[in-house]
Amino acid sequence: MRLNKNIHVYRGSGIFCFNCADWTEYVRESKYKLVCPVCGDILEIKPTLWDLVQDYRIEQGLSISKLSHLTGVSRSTIYNIEHKYVVPKKKTVLKLAEVLEADKDFFLEKLEEIIEANAK
Repeated sequence: MRLNKNIHVYRGSGIFCFNCADWTEYVRESKYKLVCPVCGDILEIKPTLWDLVQDYRIEQGLSISKLSHLTGVSRSTIYNIEHKYVVPKKKTVLKLAEVLEADKDFFLEKLEEIIEANAK
């Protein structure tokens, strides 16, 4: 898997840092940011739609049950989306984006990324 302009390669739990020319355990600075403890190189992780649904829900203080009630989407579907068990339907993504006050186009772009990745 190539990440961050081909400068990092995953192997198990370690990441190869081309700056250090060695495998190392990066330190998590934030949910989507890892830092090489040796050279300080930063690896930004791009969140998926699955991640964003959970992030927005938690940010707004909503439980899965409450989000389910507000969207009309079942609790199990929301749980399965957040845990990357299913690829949501476009209609579901639009409902979630509306209730979570997220950019619908951005959520749809993220859905397309998932569909394209699964088509390979």
